[in-house]
Parts: sequence; C-alpha cells; structure tokens
Amino acid sequence: MEKLLCKRRLQNLLFNNPEASEDDIEHVKSMRMNKNLRRHYNVIVEFSAAIRILCNQLITPNDTKRGGGALSRSVQEWARMGCHLTPYYHLAQHIPDQLLRTGPSYASSAWAYERNNGFLGRFKHNGHSGGEIEGTMFRGWWKTIFIQDLVCSINCFQLSH
Repeated sequence: MEKLLCKRRLQNLLFNNPEASEDDIEHVKSMRMNKNLRRHYNVIVEFSAAIRILCNQLITPNDTKRGGGALSRSVQEWARMGCHLTPYYHLAQHIPDQLLRTGPSYASSAWAYERNNGFLGRFKHNGHSGGEIEGTMFRGWWKTIFIQDLVCSINCFQLSH
C-alpha cells in the first residue's frame, strides 16, 4: 500500500508541477507511512467514538457537530500519518451535514442500498461474469420497472373510468 501511495503522490506532483525539482521528487519518494501503533490506536479510538455518536438512534445537532469533528480529526490525522485513504473517507466528511438535514442515520443510512442489493441479487445470472452479469441485472431491473409502470397505468386507467 505504501508503494502505491508513493507512486500516486509522485504522479500527482508531476501532474501539478511538470517542472518539479529533483529534491521535490526525492522528498515524495522518501515519504513513508507512520506505523506507530499508539498513534494508530488513538486515531481508531477517536474514529470509533465518532461512528458511535453519529450512528446513535437519538442525536442532537450538538452531537452531530461533536461526532463530525471527531470524524474529521481522525481522518485528517490518518492523512498526516501518510495512510492510504479511499474516497469513502472524503464522503464521510459530509455525513454530519446529511444528518442535520435528514435526521439520525439509524433510520435511513443503508436501507435503500440493502433493499436494492437484495433485489438485484435475486436475478438469475446463470454464472455469467465479466460484464455479462451487469447487463443481465440491468435488463432485469428495467423489466421490473416497466411491469410496475404497466400495472400502475392499468390501475390508473381503471380508476378513471
């Protein structure tokens, strides 16, 4: 993971500064991930506290701010430590704003995604892979939607007459 991160940092440096000096390139190549277990443990504790606060059934705006702050601090500390962070960590930074708009995540966080994953998982795919399964699921999804629209339009037609 450290080699991948070094490669991406170097690509980023050269993309943003094609005339980068040899010292800048060597600095990027010499960067290493901090492997201090105590620091990682402290960040994990703060990250876990943030998740516990933000996923509570009852949450106040102050709790949202406190949990969002802990989440932000933990992710920023991992970034300072040179850890590889996926785009989900950026997405997580928007969770407090979402909670302030929609309420507790306990009630709405993943039910729609889980429902649709279950729905898509029930399609017969006959062991196809390599892009075929996606096409099969896509066709099955639209077949279901079109049938649902047809039934709705028949019901609406019958109710109007």
